[in-house]
Amino acid sequence: VRLVLVPDTFKALQDLGSRARARARGNIIAVTGSVGKTGSKEMLRHMLGRCGRVAASQGSFNNPWGVPLSLALLPEDAAFGVFELGMNHAGELAALTKQVQPHVALITNIEAVHLEFFSDTAAIADAKAEIFLGMNAAGTAVLNRDNPHFARLVGHARTQGLRHILSFGSQDGSDAQLLRCTATGAGSIVEAALVGRPHGFRLGAAGQHYAINALGTLLVAQ
Repeated sequence: VRLVLVPDTFKALQDLGSRARARARGNIIAVTGSVGKTGSKEMLRHMLGRCGRVAASQGSFNNPWGVPLSLALLPEDAAFGVFELGMNHAGELAALTKQVQPHVALITNIEAVHLEFFSDTAAIADAKAEIFLGMNAAGTAVLNRDNPHFARLVGHARTQGLRHILSFGSQDGSDAQLLRCTATGAGSIVEAALVGRPHGFRLGAAGQHYAINALGTLLVAQ
């Protein structure tokens, strides 16, 4: 067994992840949100896998150790890299997104989680918006228009200089709009408008929240 001795294993892992990201040639997607991160990441893995080789975070490897480890496993020739980013403190997501440098960032939603570290959900939205700090102006933000903090997230994205901001949800004006979600014994039948065009599909899980997240991932794939 070959061993490499380093003064700091955490820094060495980050360096491995950064090196892999620097050589990557594919499209890089980052997913965050209070809930629905892992499911959305897996939907993207499934959809984009029909279009090319996909590398994605294993399980919920979304923390300061899991993200550089996932990046280190990113093949140079992967067409897509999909990375889940999590946080429970302000400032944590900023460090992760600067490693991932996503071309597209999906924020599933903002909910009242980790309130032991935040004053309210607006503060959580501000922390989630740190995902834009690793992006340049050519990047795309995909945001949940139904969430009460949608406008706040749009403001953060524009402050970062992002020119492309797309939305999903049930509200009018969404680039991916849910029109109807019908529960069945096997899941859900979803009717939607994707960038102005009718789009129908089935989900293996029941619930409008799954349909909404699926629209976000479809918009990322689009």
